[in-house]
Amino acid sequence: MHQGILFHHHKFEEGIHEDFIYEFECPEFEELRNRYHLVKIAGKGSDFVKAKRVLHYLAVRLTHSSWYDNHIECNALKLLEYSFEQPEHGINCLNKSKIFVECCLALGIFARRVTIMPFSPYDFDNHVVAEIYDSNLEKWIMLDVTMDGYFI
Repeated sequence: MHQGILFHHHKFEEGIHEDFIYEFECPEFEELRNRYHLVKIAGKGSDFVKAKRVLHYLAVRLTHSSWYDNHIECNALKLLEYSFEQPEHGINCLNKSKIFVECCLALGIFARRVTIMPFSPYDFDNHVVAEIYDSNLEKWIMLDVTMDGYFI
């Protein structure tokens, strides 16, 4: 099904090109690395290998809830304080992706959130995942912390 959708819509809408800079050093990232032992969890290896370890670590410790109302400040430290290993405090895919992306950035891995919109005009739901750039593979890789999976 997905191959058919991509085949029939191979030309994506062209937008305005904006330059931006990744900033890897900030106090919040240092606190995130230290409080959640990210360097140890990520271990050694390529950016993808490290991100995959963080993905698997977070996926089983964050409960999903489609009904989460975004009442917690949208940053990894606040969201982890609220939801990490607390199944009664489920969060949605947007916030899980926010946590994962910020953890990757704290490790010096280029990362971004990607919103996946539905194909049907009658479907108003969406899903949010993350992409990391692996310099060894020289490509972006999609990782989904909600499903604990990835596409290369």
